Amino acid sequence: MTTDSLRDLTIRRARVQIAADAIRAAGLPAPEVAVIAGSGLSGLADRMADAVRLPFGDIPGWPASTVQGHAGLLAGGLLEGVPCLIAAGRAHLYEGYSPFEASFNVRVFQALGARTVIVTNAAGGLNASYRPGDLMLITDHLFLPGMVGMNPLVGPNDDAIGPRFPGVAGGYDLELGRQVMAIGADLGFRVHRGVYAMVAGPSFESPAEARFLKQIGADAVGMSTCPEVVVARHAGLRVLGLSLITNRVLMAQPEAVADADLHEEVMATGAAAAERLGELVARVVAMGSGGRHPATRKACVRSTVVSGDGCRLSASRPTKGSTLGTRPAKTAPVPWRSKSVFPGAGADKGRPVDRVPPRRHAGWAASGACPRR
Repeated sequence: MTTDSLRDLTIRRARVQIAADAIRAAGLPAPEVAVIAGSGLSGLADRMADAVRLPFGDIPGWPASTVQGHAGLLAGGLLEGVPCLIAAGRAHLYEGYSPFEASFNVRVFQALGARTVIVTNAAGGLNASYRPGDLMLITDHLFLPGMVGMNPLVGPNDDAIGPRFPGVAGGYDLELGRQVMAIGADLGFRVHRGVYAMVAGPSFESPAEARFLKQIGADAVGMSTCPEVVVARHAGLRVLGLSLITNRVLMAQPEAVADADLHEEVMATGAAAAERLGELVARVVAMGSGGRHPATRKACVRSTVVSGDGCRLSASRPTKGSTLGTRPAKTAPVPWRSKSVFPGAGADKGRPVDRVPPRRHAGWAASGACPRR
């Protein structure tokens, strides 16, 4: 390692440590779980008991959040009896931050002792079956900025945290994902499994770019999350990724350009789903720490049922003991093909079936575009 690289690594370590020390000094707890709330989802912090709130500006070195809909604070407390930190807002590349700064939050969470990171975002739906208000469980990602050099791990590697060349295959935890599929359906979400594509922003995708992203396997698109996930996997943390679908991405040139305030639509969609999304995160946290939440235990009994749309829902039994505070085991790669789950309805609710969901790219009816992330 060159002298310059050693200096850069020392500066990065010191910056993370100073931020972690300031958070401890403010009275926030050492977390088992850290949650990052995206656009319009900052209300998750209101669910914690005895929460201590610390503005990002009071944490040395923490990037300020400049985006409307991001509260710009770190909250610490107990969520279903589990010590958690919730970052209400994040830093984005399009704000002028470096990939290191866009993932600074996860580096600090790891320094404070977190072993599980839950990342949420607002995203545009590329998959034809996705509707605004749906929830997508991220099973894989396309980190497009990272593929062209904007990776948060570029530069000197900190061998004390992780390897020089970490793998991210299987990076999204399967066990936590199974819990989301069961709990989300119980809360009335249309839940999908899918691939998240990250673009740098801040401009939104042209119809041609949207068609390209869909063609290479993306189900939803946003402007965040992937730098945080890469850093979390480098440190050996468990990762759960959730995208709230705020709109269908425009796949063809519109006949007329709308003048509406598109970001307001994003925040409205987030606000409408915030209560249920907060309940979902709380139940996942509770289940991973021994199933404290009674509704979680009820929702997660192994079963296969059919909804009114003829799609299967597989739910899993809760795992004994605490799992959120452990490092992930190696798992097989998740298949790229997404599956959709809908809450049961009508006469077919609860009826066992052997059918599989329809093809995921069948049909498309664009209904306009609006910002997200």
